[in-house]
Amino acid sequence: MRSRTAALLLNIAQLVGHGSVRAAVSGHLNPAPPTIDELGTMERLAKQALDDGCIGISTGLGYPPGIFASEDELAAFASWAKSRRKDLHLASARVQLGQPVYPQRSRADAAHIARSKRSYV
Repeated sequence: MRSRTAALLLNIAQLVGHGSVRAAVSGHLNPAPPTIDELGTMERLAKQALDDGCIGISTGLGYPPGIFASEDELAAFASWAKSRRKDLHLASARVQLGQPVYPQRSRADAAHIARSKRSYV
């Protein structure tokens, strides 16, 4: 006789947030680009999270602190994801001069700009 109860199965995966890493290192509302030392700390934190089991890095570039991220900063995050064979998850569109720089919810794309894409690919 089969049981009438069924187990609930969940699949959960963690992403390390670009914004969380940036805020932890240089402050949530700090628009200044990270210093070399801050970028090094961001790299250490992001890679540690990836090594600890996160499946990739997420971005949220439509709100602070992601709105302050430069092309170089995003290219660095893309390269860190690539170095660990992980994905970069693009969580929100960033608009520049009225045009979206990348499509919303695009998964496994390198970044919202061509330079970051080249860094990842």
